Amino acid sequence: MPVEKEGHAIIKIRRIGICGTDLHAFQGTQPYFSYPRILGHELSGTLLSEVDGFTVGDAVTFIPYFHCGTCIACRSGKPNCCVNINVFGVHIDGG
Repeated sequence: MPVEKEGHAIIKIRRIGICGTDLHAFQGTQPYFSYPRILGHELSGTLLSEVDGFTVGDAVTFIPYFHCGTCIACRSGKPNCCVNINVFGVHIDGG
């Protein structure tokens, strides 16, 4: 069982989609990956953690992009351009 961390939630995964990024990663042709890597950035499941605005047991998904909050892009309100962006299942292990 994963350990809950501040600012994170635990989701029991029910479904994971496979996309072109995953196929390229599996083939070893995705330049943004370091291997080994657990794939999976398109997923949904059931919320197991207490989170404001949600109820344990809710069906949920999440945005798989994690920005740093401190680089110039993040400070300018453009977290999608974060110079330190981590994508779940791409730069960090996924679902």
